[in-house]
Amino acid sequence: MRHFGGTFMRYRLLSRLAPLVAATALFTAALGTSDASSWVATKSRAFPVKASLINGHVPGATPLHVIVSLKLQHADELKTFIANQRRPGSPSYGVNLTPAQFTAAYSPTAAQSDAVASYMASQGFRNVKVTPNRLLVEADGSASAVEAAFNTRLTTFAYQGKQYFAPTQDVMVPATLGDVVLGVHGLNNVNRMLPATKARRHADELPGKVMPTAAGAPAIVQAYTADAIHKAYNVGDTPAGSGTVIAISTAGSDLQQVITDLRIYERDSNLPSVPVQVVQSAPLPNPQDNAGDGEWDLDSQSSTGMAGHAKQLVFYNATDLGDSLLKAYSDFATDNIAKAGNMSYGGCDVLQHFSDPTGDPLGLGLFADFVSAADQLFMQAVAQGQTWFASSGDAGAACGLITNMVTPDVPGIPSNVEYPASSPYVVAVGGTSLVTDSAYNYIVETAWDAGGGGFSFDEAPPAWQASVVPTAMAPTGLPPGGGRGVPDIAMVAGGPDVGTPVGFFGFGGADIVSNGAHGAAVGTSWSSPLAVGVWARLQSARCNQMGFAAPLLYGLDPSPGPGSTAVGFHDIILGNNGQYNATPGWDFTTGYGTFDVSATNKALQPGLKCTVVTTPPAASISASTQLGPAPLSVVISGVGSSDPTGGGLTNYSVDFGDGTTADQAAPVFPAHVYSQPGTYTATLRVTNANGAVSTLVSKTITAFGTPLACLAGGQTMLTSPPGAADAEQGIDLGNGTDDLRSMAISEPGDQNGKLVFTIKVANLTTVQPGFRWVTYFDVAGRNNPNTEYYYVAMSTANGPTPMFEYGIHSYAPGPQPLSLYTPTGTLTGSSYNADGTITLVLDKSVFGLKTGDVLTNLYTSTRLTTPTDNTTGTVPGGAGLTQDSAGANLPYLLVGNDTCAPNVAPEAKLTATPAAALVNQAVTLDASGSHDADAQDTVKYFNFDFGDGTQSGWQTASRMSHLYSVAGSYSPSVQVADSRGKLGTSPAAVTLAVTSTAPATGLVAQLAADTVNGFVPLVVKFDASGSKNKDGSAISAPSYTFVFGDGGQSKPQTSPVFVYTYTTAGTFQPYVIVTDGNNQSATSPTLSVTSTLSITVLGVPHGTVAQLTADITSGLAPLKVTFDGSRSLPADGASITTYTFDFGDNSPVVSGSSPTATHVYTVPGSYKPSLTVTDSAMGTSVAKAAVLIQGTSSDQGSSLAKRGGGAFGLLTLLPLMGIGLARRRRR
Repeated sequence: MRHFGGTFMRYRLLSRLAPLVAATALFTAALGTSDASSWVATKSRAFPVKASLINGHVPGATPLHVIVSLKLQHADELKTFIANQRRPGSPSYGVNLTPAQFTAAYSPTAAQSDAVASYMASQGFRNVKVTPNRLLVEADGSASAVEAAFNTRLTTFAYQGKQYFAPTQDVMVPATLGDVVLGVHGLNNVNRMLPATKARRHADELPGKVMPTAAGAPAIVQAYTADAIHKAYNVGDTPAGSGTVIAISTAGSDLQQVITDLRIYERDSNLPSVPVQVVQSAPLPNPQDNAGDGEWDLDSQSSTGMAGHAKQLVFYNATDLGDSLLKAYSDFATDNIAKAGNMSYGGCDVLQHFSDPTGDPLGLGLFADFVSAADQLFMQAVAQGQTWFASSGDAGAACGLITNMVTPDVPGIPSNVEYPASSPYVVAVGGTSLVTDSAYNYIVETAWDAGGGGFSFDEAPPAWQASVVPTAMAPTGLPPGGGRGVPDIAMVAGGPDVGTPVGFFGFGGADIVSNGAHGAAVGTSWSSPLAVGVWARLQSARCNQMGFAAPLLYGLDPSPGPGSTAVGFHDIILGNNGQYNATPGWDFTTGYGTFDVSATNKALQPGLKCTVVTTPPAASISASTQLGPAPLSVVISGVGSSDPTGGGLTNYSVDFGDGTTADQAAPVFPAHVYSQPGTYTATLRVTNANGAVSTLVSKTITAFGTPLACLAGGQTMLTSPPGAADAEQGIDLGNGTDDLRSMAISEPGDQNGKLVFTIKVANLTTVQPGFRWVTYFDVAGRNNPNTEYYYVAMSTANGPTPMFEYGIHSYAPGPQPLSLYTPTGTLTGSSYNADGTITLVLDKSVFGLKTGDVLTNLYTSTRLTTPTDNTTGTVPGGAGLTQDSAGANLPYLLVGNDTCAPNVAPEAKLTATPAAALVNQAVTLDASGSHDADAQDTVKYFNFDFGDGTQSGWQTASRMSHLYSVAGSYSPSVQVADSRGKLGTSPAAVTLAVTSTAPATGLVAQLAADTVNGFVPLVVKFDASGSKNKDGSAISAPSYTFVFGDGGQSKPQTSPVFVYTYTTAGTFQPYVIVTDGNNQSATSPTLSVTSTLSITVLGVPHGTVAQLTADITSGLAPLKVTFDGSRSLPADGASITTYTFDFGDNSPVVSGSSPTATHVYTVPGSYKPSLTVTDSAMGTSVAKAAVLIQGTSSDQGSSLAKRGGGAFGLLTLLPLMGIGLARRRRR
């Protein structure tokens, strides 16, 4: 397959030993024999290596991880069972076994596997383990232990400058174990398989965008996104694969970059995050080999992208693409959770049939032990209803291992297919070239000219291929037992393989992310995971009730035979793979063709369809903090998310917005550190038990500080691991000049208007001619052609003297598409150093860049140049291929050179009001006086430390109110940062005394009058200057409102003196409301207290005048009030005989000769009690008052707590207004 990932040039070279060994097998002799009476041979044979290559013996202490495969019991019965699983009428029809049922029926007995384990332990092996299916026994041991236990010899030899080892004697076991042991694996370091990705496309060469075309006109797409593939293959209303687990067979690295790339792909494709599990089936190599990461990128993204979603993605990760894969296959089957698995690699099927030097018959050649063991594990998966899909290969009708010895597609290479695609117990997936219109509607497909297909030399055709595979086309020499036809089906692999040394492979790639950057890949490594994604959809639509896919898909052909087609498939009838033509019906290039997903869904086992509950859950996100200086630690939580179906939430997936993601079953994520300043959007999705996914919810996180672009070295945007030569046909220069390590961006404060790109390679002691070190980028919102990017570069296209240039990079479509560079200017001030540092200084104005612009699609590569790269390139520089590359996970925001100018730290200032407070009294901390000496900056961020162990957290408000619940002395402080994120040098602090309780609280309002009695008109001078705080201190910024008791009152004024004239006779109760100027808080009421005075204004002469006073006029219920009418005046010559009290609360009136009466008010409210006096001359007069009854003490406390105000605000008393009205009633 066409490779997109890391360093497959070297990855392939490691595996090219196998064809060499195979090619020399007929010319070598065995290096030793064994005593047949005590030892029996296994299927693990000697490597027939020429003596000239052998250079030693593996040291005895060399550690090895060994896997011993055991033989199935009743293998023929198992084959029959598998055939009958899809044969209507059979008792086995539709039956899928559990792992336990399979092990009981077909695996070696526990005694047999224990005997092998005991033997290995007795030979000094450690960590001896038997797999749950009892088909493998694995252990760790030394090379000397291996040689003794298996009667073999481990020899070292060199090939293409690298050191290898392998057994040069057949691997044996004691005769007592001969009927149990199938093979012994892990005794060589020669990979069996190669990834099936043949070529790589990066964002600089093949952007993931569609070519502009007229509506409806044919258009071969440059890179198909997930949405485009859904449209092309008519996904329609077929459910997503959210109920199905997908598995990928991988090897070499810990896959962390692969998972990161998957999250970027999901984010950019608006796909939900699939829960990921890595099952480390075999030990990781030391050091790790990330050369395959690009392959696993393609597999994981294409499968889950086509599926739309998956219940889980499980990576079964092996050491390498050799014997350790057996453990991954075993884990896949014994776990039995994945219904669909992908294998995007292959090795020559025919290599098993090279005769070994001892003259054994065909079928016992190289790697027969691996194939036999793997087929057993594939059979277990089939019996359990699981399906492995495998890429058919990218060498056409030849084998990739052989064709990789020479230039691909050279005539004369023998026909062959690749394993594991040739196994009858997997679905082999071939490749097509897909053509759609500009809306991605399907137009036509042709057989991909590099797609693998043909006859297997070793594997027999399964029952479902009977009458389908045209055996008349079998090649000469096909051995008995062979004839399995490959492939079964196909999916798009890419454009036509033009097969030129330049290495351009046409259009039609997959849009994927590798090493952080978008690009495109082609090959049957794309085809197979696409098929996996379709199968996940079909299984989810049937609640995973279907079994092994191959016989079900073949069953869609109503009349199997030449030219017959399968319902639900696009039959491919155009093209060839170098030997076989695409024909109507099943053929050796595309099998039955490609999925029309909706049509297949309708046709495939409609009786198994089930109700898929798609009601989505609801996500809720919170963050422990959303603002603070970098590095900022934030806990993201999904607590509050819910599932309306009641099934429960199974996965929480967060994208922190800084290029990192996390998935887990619990709602609260571990603290995440935002290490770089910036504003980030953290998003959360949740998944329920049905696989339904919520919409995204988000929180904005701001980590402020001096931007990294302002610091020495700038902001690192991308990194690349050591090692170069990513491209399949690239040339690893070996001197480090093409070994990309990193790229950073800076905006120096002393270089106004400049944007500096710093590319770092391993070294530049020798500057390679015909080379380019280049960074590409786009600008968000730019209305540019969709195949065009900006670039800055150091180039030696014209010779060994570097040129520094900027310009436009574009991609020219055509049969042999080319990357084009159009220089538009020179980068002045740019340079390079021998340590590998390249400094490219760009004037922002040449591309119209300004502060706030966002640079997207940032991508850096080292690449050979060609004369067509640009008009100034005159020296052919090689193949024009990318050597090493990496992309940025995130865009870059231009902060501006002025932001990076020298910055003086701001100065914090703090005041506290009041400086002496009571417990639970609101104290206002005010940092608005903080100052920044830089004219361009303001003090923007504040963090209040209240001195009692609590803080406000960073905020943009400069004032903060706080309640101290414990008396004591506190030193609250504030830390500040300016608008450029610069922290103040030190916090500002104040001292605050908080007391528990005080004898006097709040305000005391006092009112005096220069006269209180007189005749109308009566002029009274009121004076409230005696008002004060209850602690005796002066009131801060007092305001006075005078209420005169006759219905009049003054406006609020700052003067404590007011002169008022009464014009009506009567007894009045004036009072004053005093308000202080402290801003307690927004929720704190203003403190106010009233004072009363009695003033009597007499008429001349006068009749009976009633006067009423009360000992208390306001308070909490129940309130006892004593009313006094003794100051009432009788008319001239008369006396008062009766006092009648009405308390105003509908209680009985009290009437008698006593001038006083006592009453208890029990219900809160405002009342107007009155007194009516009657004199001896039968004259009457009425006086009225006012009483305010408040809630109970507990009610009042609750109210205070709710309002959050000061302790005394709501306890303020309101004054009474007493009105004495005099009238004379005469008879």
